[in-house]
Amino acid sequence: MAKCPKCNSKLTKIVYGLPTPETAESAERGEIMLGGCCISPFSPSFYCKNCHIEYSGDLKKTYDTGKFEGLDRYESEE
Repeated sequence: MAKCPKCNSKLTKIVYGLPTPETAESAERGEIMLGGCCISPFSPSFYCKNCHIEYSGDLKKTYDTGKFEGLDRYESEE
């Protein structure tokens, strides 16, 4: 289970593509998030419901370095 590098909360996986009925139900329950149909190399893979941060890339590197720059869309860089 992936955890938020900032607050240690459980991360929610972001799923891309046309959702199946099962995927839509999982999203309604809050188990996953729907990311839409367009995917780029910069598309986030995980979302923290506590911090409201979307993470993409190598989470292990983020855990190891403690650097969060460029990973969130909702907070300014400090």
